[in-house]
Amino acid sequence: MDSNCQCDLPVITKYELRGYELYFNKLRTRSGREALVRNELPEGFPESIPFKEINPARINVLRKNGKPGALLKRKGKYFYAELPGKKVEISNSVHRCHDCEFLCAASDENGGCQKVRDLKKRLEKYDDVTFGIETFNVDNELSQCIVFKCTKYDGFYNKPELTLAEKEKQLRSLAGVAAP
Repeated sequence: MDSNCQCDLPVITKYELRGYELYFNKLRTRSGREALVRNELPEGFPESIPFKEINPARINVLRKNGKPGALLKRKGKYFYAELPGKKVEISNSVHRCHDCEFLCAASDENGGCQKVRDLKKRLEKYDDVTFGIETFNVDNELSQCIVFKCTKYDGFYNKPELTLAEKEKQLRSLAGVAAP
């Protein structure tokens, strides 16, 4: 690690997902209240980390082995990558949960989401999540469960545009006026 870094907190190495690999993105740390970001790869950390397809039955074994890891769920399959340390974070620019209509702990029937209700995030438990990544055995504040694609989200936000006649009919019904 760079001996010129005067950090009071450890450096966090950030990777970003591209296809089926994690690629080094940047280093992040704090010195006092100021955030420091550098683009140099720390010694012993790989430039990229490939995911390997795994049998879903192995997921719990990998979680229990204590090694930092990342689980990728994509197109009904699971992939695993061993992370190079406990201070690793995944960059996420498109995490669907942040702006989802279902982001609450209510039951699914009442418009909520199981992922919000669960204290332990286990990507394989969420049938609605079709593309996401989860980190485990990393430092607690860095543990992540990022959703890139979710059938609940897509079903709500990707509805086809209503025609003008359908919009007028909907407005009339809301106003209590019978449609002609």
